[in-house]
Amino acid sequence: MMNNSIKINFSIILLCFSFLACKTEYTALPFNHIESFKITDAEGKLVSASIVGDRIVLYWSPYQEIPASINPQIQLAENATVRPASGEKIDLSENQPVKYTVTAQDGKTKIYNLEFFFNQPYIRLSKREVPMTLLPSSVEIGVAGEHFLPEIEKTKAFLIDATKKEVPLKIKKIKAPTYIDMELPENFEVGFYQIRIISGIRSAITEPFEVKAPGVGSLFSLDLFRDRTKRDVRIGDKLRGTYHPDWLEKYHYKEELKSAKFQIYDRELGKSISYPAEVVVYKDKKEYEITIPKELPKGQLENVQIFDQTDKFITNFAIYHLTLVE
Repeated sequence: MMNNSIKINFSIILLCFSFLACKTEYTALPFNHIESFKITDAEGKLVSASIVGDRIVLYWSPYQEIPASINPQIQLAENATVRPASGEKIDLSENQPVKYTVTAQDGKTKIYNLEFFFNQPYIRLSKREVPMTLLPSSVEIGVAGEHFLPEIEKTKAFLIDATKKEVPLKIKKIKAPTYIDMELPENFEVGFYQIRIISGIRSAITEPFEVKAPGVGSLFSLDLFRDRTKRDVRIGDKLRGTYHPDWLEKYHYKEELKSAKFQIYDRELGKSISYPAEVVVYKDKKEYEITIPKELPKGQLENVQIFDQTDKFITNFAIYHLTLVE
């Protein structure tokens, strides 16, 4: 009787173990995590994301272009599924948040947010060593430095005046990663300024720099002749120039161009001799003409000087390439 009881108890134990084993084998798994998330960049190189909590973080090099779309290869926990699926194309051009939902075998879900992190170095801006001189031809201002992103749409610039007011600057060209060309704003004036550059996730501000008024001589130019190949001149020929009377009045006194003098080096005397010349001013056209006087001796010219209404010297122009002939 005892032997039969032992046999029956042993059979019951085996049955229980069998039942427990079968129950464990068919229990749904609770794992709903991502084990790896990988994409390839524009050059076909593998880029692996970091999985941090519920974040999928992709790191991009400083000047690497983010593609318009990606096809991630996703490795999941055992028996889990994910939406969007592994290998499914993800459009990034719309700048919308990207979320991945992982579902475990037992139905529990976990949502991951896809994030991009630019491994971008800090911007460094160079100090302007000399003041900037404002000129009628000034239309641009530049900033030198390091680590600018090459895309204009990812970079912004602002001019900061002495009152800390900021005005946006239009960027014309980025010579990445070391130089940015910008258009000067309207009514740009002399004073002290700074420039703020925002490129990607980094920003920096220049040290204060001075913008100075133009020198009087810089507001005059001598265009010589319409035919720039001309080298020989004769008595009565006219040298043509341009000037800026409005800038003269604004930054200097009201100077009127009245006279000119040609200079020729006299080898026998060992010095330069000056010869007065007639000047005609066309103020409405911002032009003037200097006539070569008949007193001027033949030979190579040296320079021509211009003077105001009080005979005060304004500036001079070298004309060594011109020769007075018969």
